[in-house]
Formats: sequence, C-alpha cells, structure tokens
Amino acid sequence: ADVTGRRNAEEMMRSTLAILTTVVEQAPAIVWMKDGQGRYLYANREFAKVTGYSAEQLRGRTDFEVFPRTVAERTHEHDARTLAANAAQQFEETLQLAGGAHHFVTLKYPARDPAAPPRAPCGIAMDGTERRPGEDALRVEEQRYRAIAASLPQPLLLVRENKVMYANAAAAQLLGAAEHSSLVGMHLQELASGPETAIADAGKAVAAGEPGPRRFAARLKARDGRELECEVSASAYETPTERAVEFVVQDVGEQNAK
Repeated sequence: ADVTGRRNAEEMMRSTLAILTTVVEQAPAIVWMKDGQGRYLYANREFAKVTGYSAEQLRGRTDFEVFPRTVAERTHEHDARTLAANAAQQFEETLQLAGGAHHFVTLKYPARDPAAPPRAPCGIAMDGTERRPGEDALRVEEQRYRAIAASLPQPLLLVRENKVMYANAAAAQLLGAAEHSSLVGMHLQELASGPETAIADAGKAVAAGEPGPRRFAARLKARDGRELECEVSASAYETPTERAVEFVVQDVGEQNAK
C-alpha cells in the first residue's frame, strides 16, 4: 500500500510538473529565475526567442555577462529593489536587440518556495514595443493639448467622473484659486453655487455619451464667496483609453455689469 501510494504521489508530481512546464514554456511572455548572486537558473522558450539567448547559454551567467553594462546595471538595480521590498515590483525596461530597441513591462518578485535558493529573484516580462510608439504619441498629444489649454484666455476644465483633472490659469483666476492645480480633485458640485446642479448634471450626461456640446447657464461659486453667472459649454474629450468632459466657461455676469 505504501509503495502504491508513493507511486501515485510521484505520478501526480510528474503530471503537475509537466503541466507547469508546458504553461511556462508556451507563455507569450518571457519568464526567468536567478539565484541570490544574480546568475540565471532558468529562462523559458520565449526568452530565447526574444533575446537570442537560450536557457543553456544563460544558465550560470549574470546580466553583466550577457547584456551591455548599462542594461545590466539597470536590471541588477531592479532586482535589488524587488528583494529589498520583499514583494512584487513593476518596471519598464528596454533592451537593444537585433531588431532594435524593445520595451518591456516587467514584473519582478522574490521566489518564496522553500526549494528555491534564498533571495532568488524571478521575473515575467511582456514585450510592449508595438504599443510604445502609440503611447508616446498620445503623451506628446496630451502635452501639446495642455500647453494650448494653459494659454487660452477662456476658463477651461477637464473633468472625469465629475471631478476636475485639469484646470487652466484662466479657470483658476475666475474661480479665485491661488493655483490652477488647487482645483484638481474637486467635485463639480463643489464649484456650484448652493443647490445648483446644472454643471454636475451636464458632466454626467456628456460622460455617459450624450452628443455634445451641451450649452447651458450655471451659477458657480468662487473661492472668495462670489457668485458667478456663467455660460458653460460641455463636450466630450476622448482618447483611446478614456473619456473625459471638457468645460469652457464664460462669466456673463461680468459682461452684463459692463
């Protein structure tokens, strides 16, 4: 009975190992493990496909023996930070490979299995090279938009989930804020005068997909207590990753006073 039990346990272990090996070897991400001195113990098939270094070529070698020094220093630093935190850490890492620069989103974590060497860092990385140019372009577009928005004479607010995520200098001046950044995080209802809900209602409607722009009158409240009679235009501001609402505000009370 004992022999049969051991055989069954061994068969189960072999079966489990085969499944885990298949999962890791067929993964579309690169997977590796090092020992406490930074020497590679394991690298999967995707690692070899992407970097050109097989598991056999890597085993027992450190990053300094495989990659350019600047790359090795950065990966070594990330390994050290992961072990110091004793928790999973995410990094962006770039490798110069045969096809050019490849940008990876890397998750590193310390091995916790009793059978693993002490202080052994493990890693999983996805190649985000194809996505990176688009992200860079979006970043440039956002910076350009913010530069233009900052110089506009009209008060402008960008809002997501009815909270201010950006305000230009003109909006800060209108609302009596010392810095435009002090408006960030405020709920639209905090900008309204008393129970006035027009601006918050418009934010919800446009965010939900109502075709814009929506133009309406609203009474807003400045930081110094002044009530402002305003005309507001609300329209959708969309990127591939999010939908925000753009508010352009005009103080018509000041115009009427003139």
